[in-house]
Amino acid sequence: WGFADNTGKVVIQPQFEKIQDFREGLAAVKTDRLWGFIDNTGKVIIDYQYYQPSPFSCGKSVIDTNNVYIVINKKGEKISTGDYTLMSPFTDGYAFAMKPNASKMVVVDNNFNTLKEIENKRTLPQTEGYRLAYFDNGLCTIGSGTNYKEASGQVVLRPDGNIVLGIGEHCGGYIGQFFSDRAYCYTMLRPEKSYSTGFINPAGEFIFVIEKK
Repeated sequence: WGFADNTGKVVIQPQFEKIQDFREGLAAVKTDRLWGFIDNTGKVIIDYQYYQPSPFSCGKSVIDTNNVYIVINKKGEKISTGDYTLMSPFTDGYAFAMKPNASKMVVVDNNFNTLKEIENKRTLPQTEGYRLAYFDNGLCTIGSGTNYKEASGQVVLRPDGNIVLGIGEHCGGYIGQFFSDRAYCYTMLRPEKSYSTGFINPAGEFIFVIEKK
């Protein structure tokens, strides 16, 4: 694998086993079963030494080192203040993480301060049956858990754990992840079975209705 520019011209010759997209000026590339990072000239900036890095975001890459997650900066220096058994990439200045021997996910900020414990397993940053949760403009959608009795479907959280939107017990539905203050939403009222589908704003108001019945 290699890289081409937006005209289709090959600018970094195919030579890698696998690649990731460029993020914040660096791209992760894999050679001889290990990942490193290159710049847009193809120069190796962070040497090949990792098994599974995330693309850079917020100046950080989350690295899976044999089921122990660490965080590095663009110099390849470890900057995380502790090890984690699970961790999502940083978005909007926040990440979901789980520390060794812990039973709950937490929200951490850019300085690795714990902001909130999260009960819900659907926030786990993995792909086996789970959906990656992330923050966008201070909002994150996750599935409801045992601590969210007022919501039977998805809920929208702020980093401090406060619920700002939720699918209540008298209705079903789905709220997607927010992006640029917009999220896809489907709601169905019980027992009337009337529904609306479209896009909502952070206040939960439909700003574009695709279908209503």
